[in-house]
Amino acid sequence: MTSIEGAPEAAQKGHGAPDHGRDRAEDAALIARVADRSIDAMAELYDLYGDPALRAARRVCGDDLAPDVVQDVFLQLWERPAAYDPARGPLQAFLVMRTRGRAIDVLRSGSSRRAREQGDAALRAPTASSQGLGEGVGTDTWDLLRQLPADQRHAIALAYFGGYSYREVAVLLRQPIGTIKGRIRSGLAQLRLLMTNEDL
Repeated sequence: MTSIEGAPEAAQKGHGAPDHGRDRAEDAALIARVADRSIDAMAELYDLYGDPALRAARRVCGDDLAPDVVQDVFLQLWERPAAYDPARGPLQAFLVMRTRGRAIDVLRSGSSRRAREQGDAALRAPTASSQGLGEGVGTDTWDLLRQLPADQRHAIALAYFGGYSYREVAVLLRQPIGTIKGRIRSGLAQLRLLMTNEDL
């Protein structure tokens, strides 16, 4: 992966304390320092917002790819600091939104083997919201989930393991909500059939 020239090794060591009492003027001043190619400013940016961005990435793509996604987002900001407009909201919200978008782009990409594995990573890390699939979900079930078509698997991963509503999944995948519901419904039906066949 491309690094931020001259600085990222130092900058990326901080994974950040949460934002406490910062306002948009402070964010704007920090971005102005980034625009001036300040290594210290980039390190401060990671210290402040690295953790929230990483958590957002993990929700979508799992632990394996999340650091790369976050690195991409911060690299983009290093290269184009003017992309952040303080008038439109806090810097943390901007970075989290960008991180989710980048994670979804990677998840949707069919050209990269790592991107395809990203959806599987979400299936390997079920959360409490996965209870919609029923109690007692085990390793065999995750193996079966990975047999589903990619469009169904990705929709299910976001809805049941990423914690997103159907409407949010539709927005993230840029599909009508009816299409998303259909994919999830078909995927779950196919999953039940696979589970039945496994029991025979």
